[in-house]
Amino acid sequence: KLTSFTAGREATFERFENYWETGKPYVDTVKVLDFADPAAKVNALIAGQVLAIDAIPEGQVAVLEREDSLKLLKSQTSGLRALHMDCTQKPWTDVRARQALKLALDRDQLVAQALAGYGEPGYDIPGIRVDPAYPSDYTKPRDVEQATSLLKASGLGDTPVVLTQSDTASGLLAAAQLIPAQVAEAGFKAKLNKVDQ
Repeated sequence: KLTSFTAGREATFERFENYWETGKPYVDTVKVLDFADPAAKVNALIAGQVLAIDAIPEGQVAVLEREDSLKLLKSQTSGLRALHMDCTQKPWTDVRARQALKLALDRDQLVAQALAGYGEPGYDIPGIRVDPAYPSDYTKPRDVEQATSLLKASGLGDTPVVLTQSDTASGLLAAAQLIPAQVAEAGFKAKLNKVDQ
C-alpha cells in the first residue's frame, strides 16, 4: 500500500497484510525513486544506492554489462517510441506532408543509433510487436524519391518544420537529433527544439 508520495522524487510502499494470496508480498517496504537524469539512475545502481532500475538507457547497457556484481535482464517489451504530428496544425493538415515525412525517415538508422540497436523499426501500424496479432512480416521501406514528390505536392516548400522533444524517455532526444538530417534528403527544412520535461 502507498504510504508516502512526493511528485518527481519518490514513493514508498508497505506490505499490505490483507493481500489476497497467502505469504505475499515478499517484502515489507519498497521505495521507488524518480531520476530526472537517466545517467544518474545508472550511476546510482553501480554505486549500490539502489537495488534495481528499469528502462535502462540503451547507450548505458554496455556499461552495466561490464559490472560483474550486477545482473542485466533483457526482454522484449511493449515499449514504443513514436513521432507524433498534430494533424489539426499546418503542415500536418495535409496528408501528403505526413506521408512524405514518414517515407523520409530512415527507421533502421534510428534504431541503430538512437536505441543502440535495442529495438525494431515500427511501420505506422497500431499495436506492438509482442502482440501475437501484429503483422511481423510487414515493412515500409524508406523512399526518399516518393517523399520528395509528396512534399512538393503538399505545397510545404521551404516552410520550416520544428521537432519539439525532451529527454523524457530513452532514445527520444537522440532520434530527434537524427531526424532533421534524414528528412532533409527529401527537401524538409527541419530543426530541433529541445525542451525540458
